[in-house]
Amino acid sequence: KVYLGNDVHLNGTSIVSRSKGIFIGNRVLIAPNVCIMDSPFHNSWPEKLSDRIVFGDDEADAKVVIGDDVWIARGVTILAGSIIGDGCIVCAGAVVNGEFPAMSLIGGVPARVIMRKTNP
Repeated sequence: KVYLGNDVHLNGTSIVSRSKGIFIGNRVLIAPNVCIMDSPFHNSWPEKLSDRIVFGDDEADAKVVIGDDVWIARGVTILAGSIIGDGCIVCAGAVVNGEFPAMSLIGGVPARVIMRKTNP
């Protein structure tokens, strides 16, 4: 399940949705080599480590929500359960995991809020 808003620009983006969905708002710009996923796709610590290659159930899956007017720079990874608020900018190479408020500059590994724009 992948939902794209109006006027979304994708450029060499990998979007992988297994069960919960990926929701991308309006006027979102996504640069090359960005990966967005709603699942880790396997159990991290199964009873038998050889079972790691078996696709696990979907209990670790979580929807991804990207708000309106977001700019996602090159090489970003957005993990299951991430929520990016309206007007955010995600810096190149960031690994996004968690919730980020609107109008934030997000960057790093793991990603964090670097600054917020408070007035329009």
